[in-house]
Amino acid sequence: QLKSDIYSEYPDTVEYSGDAFAKAEDLQTLTTVINSENMLFGTLKEREYAEEAEEVAAPADSIEIITSSGLVRIIETIPVDGGVEVKGELIVTAIITTDGGEPFAIKKTVPFDETVSIEGGNENMQPSADAYLTSLTVNAVDRGEGSVITVNAISDFTAKMAYNSEVSIIKDAYLKNAKTEEVYSDYSYKELVKSGNAELSFKKSIPRVEIGAENVKEILGVTADARQSGVAIRGGACTIMGELMFSGVACQINENSELRYIPLKFSAPYELNVNLNCHLPEDTVFEAAVSVADAALYIDSVDASCEVLLKLIY
Repeated sequence: QLKSDIYSEYPDTVEYSGDAFAKAEDLQTLTTVINSENMLFGTLKEREYAEEAEEVAAPADSIEIITSSGLVRIIETIPVDGGVEVKGELIVTAIITTDGGEPFAIKKTVPFDETVSIEGGNENMQPSADAYLTSLTVNAVDRGEGSVITVNAISDFTAKMAYNSEVSIIKDAYLKNAKTEEVYSDYSYKELVKSGNAELSFKKSIPRVEIGAENVKEILGVTADARQSGVAIRGGACTIMGELMFSGVACQINENSELRYIPLKFSAPYELNVNLNCHLPEDTVFEAAVSVADAALYIDSVDASCEVLLKLIY
């Protein structure tokens, strides 16, 4: 699945020619002030992280990294003068084995506090941010009598700051002592109600037989991807609907009572209720991007329990 965001910017100007009222007397106008949405954008490129994850009592040449995955979890975005401060965690998971033995999972969490510079930004604007990994490497390095698993990652950060600006427009005009054939059209604009980030938890139990995991003994690792299908707005809240796509590695017992490792893939629908704590006008348009910040899958004798932390930019 390929995701992309495209933004188009245009000058905040109006082009016109001539002046219908250049020589007019007794010009009468009706004006009003409206709020018009504005957006500032910024990008922080290639922030590198190098960390030690876990020590293993085995030489490096006997350790195999079966698979690794990582994600960036944004916990808080703070508007500051000149940009957005982004706080969160880099979460890396790897499944490894030593001397061809039974695989096991390790997990490393790296906190971060980065600032994305945005020219003209200030602390009164509403911020939101996103981040993604551009590179991830997990290696085993010899250290004395054992080894240490190291994590090297590169991430990019993007942020935007939203705000309203007051614009005075002429709603109507006429001349007492003259008439004109000129026409006018309404001014089209969008007013910002609210923007930002949120974290939402989702839990669901699915019978093991429905996902082909009736013989699974253990789940070694799982990742998830969120797909959005619709939004319903009610009062000061909204409901986001979509589907979560899960994939992982499972340890399964076959008919000969032997262990084997198989891929596990399934999907589950979700509904998220988001309280925006503000009044939404009737014609409000809600735009959001949902992504997975963390995912886990647990099994008992009957069900598989999914626990997912979702990241929302709205």
